Amino acid sequence: MRDRLDTKVPGRQWQGPAFLVPIVVMAFCAVAWLVYAAGIVHGFSNLVTFYLAIITVLAAWGLGLAFYRGRPAYRYNLVYMVLAILLFFIRAISVKTHYDILKGVYEGIDLAPNQYRVLVPFLSAGLHGIVPGLSWVQASRVWNLLFVLAFPPLFHVYLRRWFDDRVSFTLTFLSALLLPLTFLYAYPADFLELDVFILGFMLIMDDRWVALTALIFIETLVRETSAFLVVSYAVTYFMVKKTSDLAWRVTALTTAWAIPFAVLRVIYGIRPYRCQKFMLLRNFNYVKHAIAMQDAYLFDLLMFVGMPFVVLGILGKYKALDRFLRRNLLTFGLFFVVASSMALVGEVRIFYPMLPLLVPLAFQPLLGQKRQSTPTQNP
Repeated sequence: MRDRLDTKVPGRQWQGPAFLVPIVVMAFCAVAWLVYAAGIVHGFSNLVTFYLAIITVLAAWGLGLAFYRGRPAYRYNLVYMVLAILLFFIRAISVKTHYDILKGVYEGIDLAPNQYRVLVPFLSAGLHGIVPGLSWVQASRVWNLLFVLAFPPLFHVYLRRWFDDRVSFTLTFLSALLLPLTFLYAYPADFLELDVFILGFMLIMDDRWVALTALIFIETLVRETSAFLVVSYAVTYFMVKKTSDLAWRVTALTTAWAIPFAVLRVIYGIRPYRCQKFMLLRNFNYVKHAIAMQDAYLFDLLMFVGMPFVVLGILGKYKALDRFLRRNLLTFGLFFVVASSMALVGEVRIFYPMLPLLVPLAFQPLLGQKRQSTPTQNP
């Protein structure tokens, strides 16, 4: 039976000993967790040891299934479901998720920028109104669980653009193992934003710009970061498509972002910001303090954002990247500059949209193959 998680772009089959991939990945994660848990960095939570034990057992089980002969799709999906539920509960007990903000946004009384992020609050209000006895918080948690459940299988399908099933499964586990290190602050739409960017990058690689236009419109109701999907499309097809064709497509994508962005500000007015609007100086002082204090937040940031570039730098594999990944280094660079200027970098979750670029950036030169070339002409 065909594995339902396969995609039309096959990954290179891993040719080395089957046990090496899970061992390397597990060793990397174990070092990350043990450094964190041993108190080498400050900010250690007593729950980390509990996380480490549960996730290690689950990862060993999942990786064992990944390298089991036959590997039917239902086994992947079963493991992914368990993993997602575990991530949901780890997130729920380790950090406060600000569900209270959603009701304020729905009632139109919150501050910027949350007041303009209306999709999840209105979804929660709809479920709250439809299901008798379901509170606002419970309705928000239901949606949040659905967003988390969607992440592992969607990310696996995305990674199949470069890797075979076993490596895709393993790297999905790697990502899931590291995500709890970023659970320092939570907003209900974080995983929805991650899911949308995974889907958006797949649409960009397939040049499905009409569907991408609709996705950007919807994502702008979640968070303004959807603008970087426009950037990604532009840099991916620059000097690949005819200038006129690319220009009007980018214009359409930009319009899909600008309309909800502007309309929401007309409806709710220009609100004062909940915190500082520009945070570059604050982030600089924060990083300087974190280095001096060996703060856990800085460790999380380096683990999550710096890993691909450390790997590429050590191994000198930049030229082995395919065109999509090489070009979208620019997308990541712009995202990092904007995020560092307008958000608190200690909240590592703000970099979730870049995870679909960071993981293949680190591992495609080592374990994957280059994707088929981007078309040089319009379909």
